[in-house]
Amino acid sequence: MTDYSEEEQIERLRKWWDENGTSIIVAVVLSVGALLGWRYWQDSSQRQAGEASAIYQQMMGAIEQVKMVPGNDGPVQQARSSAELLIEEHPRSAYADYARLALAALAVQNEAYDEAITQLRAVMDKPASEAMGWTARARLARVLLHTADLEGASKVLNASWPAAWQGQAFELRGDVARSQGDMAAARDAYQSALAVLANDGAGHRELVQMKIDDLVPAS
Repeated sequence: MTDYSEEEQIERLRKWWDENGTSIIVAVVLSVGALLGWRYWQDSSQRQAGEASAIYQQMMGAIEQVKMVPGNDGPVQQARSSAELLIEEHPRSAYADYARLALAALAVQNEAYDEAITQLRAVMDKPASEAMGWTARARLARVLLHTADLEGASKVLNASWPAAWQGQAFELRGDVARSQGDMAAARDAYQSALAVLANDGAGHRELVQMKIDDLVPAS
């Protein structure tokens, strides 16, 4: 092992620092900057999530008032304002999708079907989650069916639906076929819906059975 004098050690240290000091400083600065940036992002995300949650709660509270007191414009405007604020300030969040679904529901109540279709398509085309996308697709099909846009409803229903939504999809296809006067196709679709809903303990299966019973008997 080589022994160096104090002067030699200082000189070697200076030389090493000249060669490596700048890169070390840069690495430290980048590391600190990344840490501070991560903490800022976390704080900002938490703050934004809290703000979005508060606006969402206001929207849902207003919607509940709309249900309890139909025809009251105050809660309707509050719900609409909160929903629009969520879409504007949190456009890429699930809250924005919930807001669009709420606006679509309010539009249907006011028979503003074009607005409802626009909001539902926005969610269906770029949903924050798959579940949100399929929910919007099913609701869009119902609105199109209600407005007698049977071709549009058929296109929306022409998709590979996940198991959780297949019952609704078959039922809606049956509704479209019935509206088109194709009772045989409607019956087949309703029967497929019943098969999917075989384990459904809710009353929806009974509704599908009623639709089958109401079909004009095949001649």
